Amino acid sequence: LRLLRLRSGKYGSANGTCSHCPAGTYQDGKGEKACKPCPVDTFSSVTHATSNAQCQACPLDRTTGITIGAASAAACLCRRSSSYQKADGNCSACPPGADCTLRDGVTLPDVLAT
Repeated sequence: LRLLRLRSGKYGSANGTCSHCPAGTYQDGKGEKACKPCPVDTFSSVTHATSNAQCQACPLDRTTGITIGAASAAACLCRRSSSYQKADGNCSACPPGADCTLRDGVTLPDVLAT
């Protein structure tokens, strides 16, 4: 049986077949059968990433929620606990007397009164 000789940033599940890790994932080992997803609150648009250091952190006012393996900054949504997402994509503080906890990235029409 011939062993795969994979390099970092690649994975393979078939003998002699190597593939680049897709965006949102990385591979920092050799000979692995799968890529590792970027953790929660991070993303990576890089393909063939070789380290979790290539997973960029979302801004502090944003989160990916429970999503791992995010491939772009678009997955970083305004945090439900403290803000809502304005039409221009920016985060704004939850208005007094409002509940912005419906979901991450909630928009003003979905903000509930308390």
